[in-house]
Amino acid sequence: IKKNILVGFGGYGYDTQRSQNGTRASGRLNDVFVITAEDDRRLWVPVVNVTSSSKPTRRQHHSCVHGMDGSSVLIFGGRTNPRKGLNDVWVLRLKEEGEEKSSNSKEGEEEYHSVSYNCVWEQKSCSSTPSPRWRHSAVRRNTQMIVFGGRNKDRCLDDLFVLDIKTWKWSIPKCCGDKPSPRHSHSAVLTSDKKSMVVFGGYHGEGDSFNPKDRT
Repeated sequence: IKKNILVGFGGYGYDTQRSQNGTRASGRLNDVFVITAEDDRRLWVPVVNVTSSSKPTRRQHHSCVHGMDGSSVLIFGGRTNPRKGLNDVWVLRLKEEGEEKSSNSKEGEEEYHSVSYNCVWEQKSCSSTPSPRWRHSAVRRNTQMIVFGGRNKDRCLDDLFVLDIKTWKWSIPKCCGDKPSPRHSHSAVLTSDKKSMVVFGGYHGEGDSFNPKDRT
């Protein structure tokens, strides 16, 4: 988003809230980290100040695109476990809280400058919502978020949905020509003229069915 800010949300990894008595616990996450060009240390900084009453559930394999205002991101879907997919839409807005600069009181200690943020979560109520999914792709085109493919607990998907960010309505666009085969874990980017979306790679259904032993 604006001012060279990179935002990270959720995923799967080391969970400080569930780690106790020196043990390291891993799991799905719903924390927010920010790294900015203004931070001379180039460190990921956790956003601990949340000024909203609710926030997304822990998840992984969701999608995230930047909003239109330059200070927000949109989160869609993901999963909480191998059998539980999600299809909710959340908006995360970041607000600068303050700046910090080291006093450099010790000899040989480098000065640094960093910016701290707080965040506001808002869940959007959308109509004609796609089925729950994870490992899909999402890009933003002007006032639209375009979602393609992914998978659920039973199969890979090849459907295409468009979310109008102004009205918060999902729609299925009319497409022509050959469409990509069902897939997940692929990549998708918007071309520079914003007229086309390019999809590449991914996994298909063969040899990739749901594994009941998969607990992650």
